[in-house]
Amino acid sequence: MNRRPFVQALAWTACGSCLGLGALSLRPLERALVPVLLGDLSLLPRTGLRLFPAHQVAVVRTDGGFGVLSTRCTHLGCALRLRGHELVCPCHGGLFSQDGAVIAGPPPAPLPWFEGGVTPDRKLFFYPSRPLAERRLVQV
Repeated sequence: MNRRPFVQALAWTACGSCLGLGALSLRPLERALVPVLLGDLSLLPRTGLRLFPAHQVAVVRTDGGFGVLSTRCTHLGCALRLRGHELVCPCHGGLFSQDGAVIAGPPPAPLPWFEGGVTPDRKLFFYPSRPLAERRLVQV
């Protein structure tokens, strides 16, 4: 290979590398680092479940604290609805307890819980890309 094609190939490689690095800098912030605020702690009932449909989660509150769990059915991803103290899937009849355990129907797994917390000014938050390996209540 003579010098001219070699220099052209090197220049194209350098341009491609710069474009690739530039594209990486344009991607959004890592979701794991960005908490989603759900609102003031006073929005929760003393005990029980409250849905936050815009964020596809529910917050369960007990005397021991609260937890954030998904409201997407683990069967096919349908949005769950609250019926009494249970979450029901309108698509195929899946039924979940308020802590996300499968009660009936086709769902193959319990609902995932997410890492969450309370800010110093008593606002609830959770990390949508940080599912927990096991259910864990946040102390209030």
